[in-house]
Amino acid sequence: MYYDNCDTINVTYTKSIAPICAGYCNTCHDGSTSNTTGIRTDSYESDTLYHERILSSVHHTGPSPMPKGGGSLSECDLAKFDIWVRKGMPE
Repeated sequence: MYYDNCDTINVTYTKSIAPICAGYCNTCHDGSTSNTTGIRTDSYESDTLYHERILSSVHHTGPSPMPKGGGSLSECDLAKFDIWVRKGMPE
C-alpha cells in the first residue's frame, strides 16, 4: 500500500508507532496523568498489550474515538498502525 509521502516500508514500533503515540497519545496515556482507562501508550509493552483497543480508538470504530476531542489520525498514520499489527508488531 502506498500513500503520498508516507513511509509504510519496514514499519516498526520504534521507527513508526512510538512517534505517532508521542505526538497524539502520550500526553494523556503515559501513566503519569489521571487516565481513567488505565491504557498507556508510552511503551512497546503497553502498545502491544492494548493494540486492539488502540486500533479501534484511532480508527474511530470503538467506544472512545481518539485522539480525544480531535479529528482522526492521518491515513498514513492509520496505515502504519494497521501494518504494524498485521506484521506481528515488530519492535
